[in-house]
Amino acid sequence: MDSTMLVCKHGAINTRSNSSFLLGGIGVGATKKRFNILACCCISLIDVASGLAYYGRIISTMEGSSYGGRESTSTLMVHDDYSTSEGLQLFTSIPTLNNAASYLAQTTTYFTSCFVGSAGDVELDEAQELITLSPTQEYMSSGDDSTSSSTIEEMGASSSQGRNEPLVSNRILQNGSSVFKGYHGIWYLTISCGCQCLIERARKTVRGSADDIGWLQRAIDMPPVEDGTRRFREIQESIRNNEHKLPNSVVYLLVPGLFSNHGPLYFVSTKTYFSKMGLTCHIAKIHSEASVEKNAREIKQYIEEIFWGSRKRVLLLGHSKGGVDAAAALSLYWSELKDKVAGLALAQSPYGGSPIASDILREGQLGDYVSLRKITETLICKILKGDLQALEDLTYERRREFLRKNPLPQELPLVSFHTEAGIKPGVLATFSPVAHAELPIIMPLADGQPTKLPVVMPLGAAMAACAQLLQVRYGEKSDGLVTRRDAEVPGSVVVRPDEKLDHAWMVYSSSKNEPVETDASKACEALLTLLVEFMVFAFSGYNKMSHRKFEHPRHGSLGFLPRKRASRHRGKVKSFPKDDPTKPCKLTAFLGYKAGMTHIVREVEKPGSKLHKKETCEAVTIIETPPMVVVGLVAYVKTPHGLRSLNTVWAQHLSEEVRRRFYKNWYKSKKTAFNKYSKKYDSDEGKKEIQAQLEKMKKYGSVIRVLAHTQKSFSHDHSSSTWNQVPSLSQICQKIDDVAEPDNFITDNVILGRNIRKMKGLKQKKAHLMEIQVNGGTVAQKVDFAYNFFEKQVPIDAIFQKDEMIDIIGVTKGKGYEGVVTRWGVTRLPRKTHRGLRKVACIGAWHPARVSYTVARAGQNGYHHRTEMNKKIYKIGNSGDETHNAMTEFDRTEKDITPMGGFPHYGIVKEDYIMIKGCCVGPKKRVVTLRQSLLKQTSRVALEEVKLKFIDTSSKFGHGRFQTTLEKQKFYGKLKA
Repeated sequence: MDSTMLVCKHGAINTRSNSSFLLGGIGVGATKKRFNILACCCISLIDVASGLAYYGRIISTMEGSSYGGRESTSTLMVHDDYSTSEGLQLFTSIPTLNNAASYLAQTTTYFTSCFVGSAGDVELDEAQELITLSPTQEYMSSGDDSTSSSTIEEMGASSSQGRNEPLVSNRILQNGSSVFKGYHGIWYLTISCGCQCLIERARKTVRGSADDIGWLQRAIDMPPVEDGTRRFREIQESIRNNEHKLPNSVVYLLVPGLFSNHGPLYFVSTKTYFSKMGLTCHIAKIHSEASVEKNAREIKQYIEEIFWGSRKRVLLLGHSKGGVDAAAALSLYWSELKDKVAGLALAQSPYGGSPIASDILREGQLGDYVSLRKITETLICKILKGDLQALEDLTYERRREFLRKNPLPQELPLVSFHTEAGIKPGVLATFSPVAHAELPIIMPLADGQPTKLPVVMPLGAAMAACAQLLQVRYGEKSDGLVTRRDAEVPGSVVVRPDEKLDHAWMVYSSSKNEPVETDASKACEALLTLLVEFMVFAFSGYNKMSHRKFEHPRHGSLGFLPRKRASRHRGKVKSFPKDDPTKPCKLTAFLGYKAGMTHIVREVEKPGSKLHKKETCEAVTIIETPPMVVVGLVAYVKTPHGLRSLNTVWAQHLSEEVRRRFYKNWYKSKKTAFNKYSKKYDSDEGKKEIQAQLEKMKKYGSVIRVLAHTQKSFSHDHSSSTWNQVPSLSQICQKIDDVAEPDNFITDNVILGRNIRKMKGLKQKKAHLMEIQVNGGTVAQKVDFAYNFFEKQVPIDAIFQKDEMIDIIGVTKGKGYEGVVTRWGVTRLPRKTHRGLRKVACIGAWHPARVSYTVARAGQNGYHHRTEMNKKIYKIGNSGDETHNAMTEFDRTEKDITPMGGFPHYGIVKEDYIMIKGCCVGPKKRVVTLRQSLLKQTSRVALEEVKLKFIDTSSKFGHGRFQTTLEKQKFYGKLKA
């Protein structure tokens, strides 16, 4: 049958020509030829339904009809020439399609009712012949409330070639409409039942996935979403200003989408971008054309391998089907992955389903279902070596079933991201956004030949066409494959950017570098940064919390109780490093005095970091470490109750400084300490007794420690760096007058050609005495090692080396009696609190009738014994190089380590010193204990070689301007005397 147009009161429907639809069992007997004409007229209405989605015009439902000869309130006519119709439009909404389908049903009922009225008057074998209406000469369309009319003229056989010859019998023209009469009721029943089935199928075909789109938002039990678009824009702006906030405490796993195995550039630039920032990033190499459950198992294995290999939690970012696969992995295996996964970000993922996948795999949606399914199976299964199940898992039916059985855990931080594709005509003509793909070669090649064929695909135009199709058919905004409502995950933070980005924008390779194009790597960074903030602040940036949190960590650590004043001024070494008998003997601790702080500039050696081969400025602490003197030896034996002292051997000569340590008041004492013990070295019996004690140590001792003390006045030899013998008081040959020197030492005595000088900054006269454990070698070797260095100086570089990690033990700066806010860090009470607000509101229950030790109370703050671990030594300065010891290879200015004006509250550093990174406990002048690290250092920070480029020596009073006095004189010139 040729093309015709059905014209009604409010518009026209153009049916497709040459309808091939066949309704079995309709034509019967002698009237088969005539009936087929009417059947084709009625049945071709189903072709109208097939074309409604794309080629229709808004159809209004009929207001009435005439049955059995009754007068009709609406007109219906057949029109051939539709070229004169004005304003034919595409359907732009679902209600319009529903109206069209409803009109289709009423039109069919109208046709069938026209020939039922006279069924009793005419016999079955004398059925009226059905005529074919002639084409009208003109078509007039009126407004919404007017009645359309047209004149029907009869045309001859010459004007209707190829049609059935027109018959004029039993045709009645009423108000420009054609009313058909004269068929028996059996034909009405047959056509009515057949057409009703066709109408239902047509209605389903017209609606498509209209009832499925956004089903997640319509569900009652789904949590609402939060809008994070504004914060996403702020993060993007900060990233443009080179402010990156992604932490290195997690591992980032990128999960690509469908057909990612054939996209060599999928997520590659994003991984490279993350690696340049020093972040650990991986791309999940999964078979994306497989089913969702299979990919979920592979992603689970990826997460477990990453977690156990790095001991870091995993943050996932899934694009397209990759987001569905990642969400399925967390839904199916959450009990195993809840401690290994930090959060999930879904970018343009069809979490609720995809209308494209549903229409392709749903019968009657897009053309011939059988042929289309065969083409799809060939493409996915044979060419791409995938599984059709991958596409079926994205249909609405499968997604409903899966999410009903396996919902996402509520405690998982979620961020969903979706965009809208541009559908302007210029997008379809632009081939700049292309994607590189590698398709497998079907024909086998020789050995050594490539098995994949590289191709370039203009996905930008394809995505724009699909987005326009979904916009026209369903009225839904989409990125080309996924609609906005299907991409929003319930309970997540939703990001809706303003940029027009289609579904494949992450895999594009633009032919020209346009600065206005959105960078996929920076967008992924912003999306993951938003997820990290959402994870850290626990919805605080988006939820309006109206109740108190049920979980609240306590203020202040209980691991340092009691918070009271330390019992000793010097830091005590409670544990020494583990002994290794295979190594040579060596001391493991030292004492120094804190001088002050300054800053340095150095070059960083950390491959993979953004600071690699760049300069950085860091704060350092200077600790003056004069040589210590070994004056004793003590041995310990191991018992079930710990170490027990075996015996102690002292040196013959002990200086006045160390002997003062054994008296509370040196001035009132007799000063006879160690007089009798020192006389043992003058007699043979005494020497034998000492040797017997040493042999006993070698035989029974387990731990050997030396007794060494600091020096407030000590011998100083610029010509040698060896360990020098400390003279006794009896060796002093003469005393000279005090002569002031320009440094912080005053010449006190001249002994054997060497200066005995006193540290001017330290007023304390008692030396600090401590035990230092000897590690390495056998017990006998340790005893001999310690005894051979009696009365000798031990310099700092004999124990520690540059770039070594050490521990600092000392007593912190005292603060006195302070309240709970400063001492424990508790929260202040509200402003209008009665009788003070810097308090604890409740200090406990009535019973037990005492305050628990866990309650924050006011009391002593500071002057606590503390140990700081892993302080890196940047420099060790020797007293022999006391001039210009702050020079570096890059800074040749002649200057000392002491800043201009000296260290505040300390003075000038003229003896050995070490420079450690950062700060250390205690105020200026306080003695600190330096100990070798207890652990074996393997980190890059511990093994890094430090190269100092500049050491600041400007004044620490105010803002120092000059590094040396000479520099200051050159700046100001000659001043008035």
